[in-house]
Amino acid sequence: AVDCEQLLLPAPLHSQYAEDNGAAAEVVRCILQMQCNNFTAVDYYGKFVAEVCDPVTALMNHSCAPNAAVAWHCPARPGEHICHTVRCLEPLNPGDEVLIS
Repeated sequence: AVDCEQLLLPAPLHSQYAEDNGAAAEVVRCILQMQCNNFTAVDYYGKFVAEVCDPVTALMNHSCAPNAAVAWHCPARPGEHICHTVRCLEPLNPGDEVLIS
């Protein structure tokens, strides 16, 4: 797992913006959180469609040996919305934790 706090840029970047009262550090923190929590949506052929920011799905636990996967359904026409389904990769018992990659 990647710890976003460990990815923060070193002080020299922040020192260039000393007068911003920490705004540059906050922007960097937000960008890194998005990188850690966003999902890439691809079409049927594996072609990139969108970067999806879904705070509810981002709360799901990660595993290198997941038992579920998130399937994104990308709009085929303008005005349609991206949605997703979480699908089990193996049978789960009541109380099992759902883990995604």
